[in-house]
Amino acid sequence: MNKLLIFDWDGTVVDSTAHIVASIKKTSKEVLDQNYDALEIKKIIGLSLPQAFEKLTGINCMQTYQKFSEYYKKEYILNRPEPFEGMHFGFERLQHNGFQLAVATGKSRKGLENDFKAFNLNHFFRDSRTADECFSKPHPQMIDELVISCMVSKENVLMIGDSLVDQNMAQNASVAFVGVTYGTTSKNDFSNYLLYCADSPLDLFDWLIKNA
Repeated sequence: MNKLLIFDWDGTVVDSTAHIVASIKKTSKEVLDQNYDALEIKKIIGLSLPQAFEKLTGINCMQTYQKFSEYYKKEYILNRPEPFEGMHFGFERLQHNGFQLAVATGKSRKGLENDFKAFNLNHFFRDSRTADECFSKPHPQMIDELVISCMVSKENVLMIGDSLVDQNMAQNASVAFVGVTYGTTSKNDFSNYLLYCADSPLDLFDWLIKNA
């Protein structure tokens, strides 16, 4: 069986939630003179940056967004978040068991490639899609394109993510979904569409090997 596992990135592979929240809080204060709490910011993690900006701030102005984006990206890369413990070994286990791996992320292509290079992760993934190449989540385009690229049928595809946006994208694409609670979202924030909810990377990889 040719099984494809599609991973969200921030909050699922990389321990970036707290850093994203802090970076957006500082950017919002410096650029917009606005304060947003962590819960508000967590709700927009996973969206493309333009969509996240507009949903969080209610501002639809390209000039303001560009200032926000430039400041945020500089702030974010000052202390690049690292993968959750056990990710490299987990991906090795999945490859050893014959799974194809891919990424569908709200990051930009440049941001994802920088992480691939910084953490030596690129070789694990057959393909990837980013927010500047496709419609923002929860639109199913990222998954649909990866399904075609990796030449699998949707019944053999599983999306893994830490947010309701990831789950909704999987549901819109008619593929199965597994959630994780070590990133942005608690189990109660997901709907009953998910197959399983993992509370650690070890739990996730053990379940995938046994059940995916």
